[in-house]
Amino acid sequence: MTHQWQDGSINAVFDEVGLVSGKLIERMNAMRFSAKEEAALNAQ
Repeated sequence: MTHQWQDGSINAVFDEVGLVSGKLIERMNAMRFSAKEEAALNAQ
């Protein structure tokens, strides 16, 4: 038996993750995180 990806479900999850990460970065910028600190967090 082979597994079939459900593109719609996976894309919905990725869209949500992108939205949440964008909101987090906006909040970090509002709290005056430096670009260096933000890059370090994105690298993890």
